[in-house]
Amino acid sequence: MCLGSVFFLCSCRFEPRLEIRIDGKPKVGSSSKTLTLFNRGSADLIVEDYVVSCECTEIDLIRKQKILSGDSLSIKYKINDSLSASGSLVCLTIKANTKPQLTSVFLP
Repeated sequence: MCLGSVFFLCSCRFEPRLEIRIDGKPKVGSSSKTLTLFNRGSADLIVEDYVVSCECTEIDLIRKQKILSGDSLSIKYKINDSLSASGSLVCLTIKANTKPQLTSVFLP
């Protein structure tokens, strides 16, 4: 009688996954708006870099910021309407250690 060995191969992939939620309404007494970055993946997410399409936008985001798996990061931003073109949309692009690496969103 031969007793065989059983091997289980596990292709576990640990990857971060970026999700963005925007709260486009400023809080009372403030002109700043908030967006939240969520890490819905199973590994730490690193915000490697970011760029906004208009210099009229101030954003409180730090490069190389780490977001732990299952955690989130709230970020304040402000669009100076006097510096932006009338009716133009501002795009935020975030480069992270995700697949795909670039995630873009339009800011209200």
